[in-house]
Amino acid sequence: MQRFVLGAAATAAVVTAAVALSPGRAEACGVVAFGAGNLSANLDGDKEPRSLPIAILGAGYSSEGFAGSVHVGWAWGETQTGGLFPGTSLRRVLLGIRTPFDLGADSGNSARVVDGMTTSTSASRHQLSLTYGWFDNSFFDLGLDLGVAGTTERLGPTAAFTLGGKGVDLRFTGGVQFGEHDTRFAGAAELVLDVMALARRF
Repeated sequence: MQRFVLGAAATAAVVTAAVALSPGRAEACGVVAFGAGNLSANLDGDKEPRSLPIAILGAGYSSEGFAGSVHVGWAWGETQTGGLFPGTSLRRVLLGIRTPFDLGADSGNSARVVDGMTTSTSASRHQLSLTYGWFDNSFFDLGLDLGVAGTTERLGPTAAFTLGGKGVDLRFTGGVQFGEHDTRFAGAAELVLDVMALARRF
């Protein structure tokens, strides 16, 4: 009987302590309570919506030789400050053009031979593209853009993968372009500068 009384008393003491140290009562007593809600807030950080124009300048080697490129568009998403994975996550639409640096050498009424076929003048060497993609810089700059690209003579699907940091990235582009008389690969490896990232807009 004595053991039963002691056990009941101990159980009552434990229940009383648990109630006394519940989050509300603990804070009232000056004790900091680390609940699941606080932990989730610390991991998620503060998020705010983001919407801004995008401008990307690039230069590198392409299937047309050494070339420069410009991509402009619009991006939207959110920026997280603090938390476990701070950074910006965006979706974006980009319109781009890539032009060989030696374009002037082929200007006028000149023609050139590609894969054994004579093609038209330098106007066909401008690569235009329209893509939709994703970008995230929580750990490093990481982007993937999918869409279409082509010239006045060819058109086809294209994909671009971007990897880097702080707005200075490497971009690898590849795709297939279908023409009236032939099909060819079109790609590039470029060093690109994300103007808005360099300006610390995100």
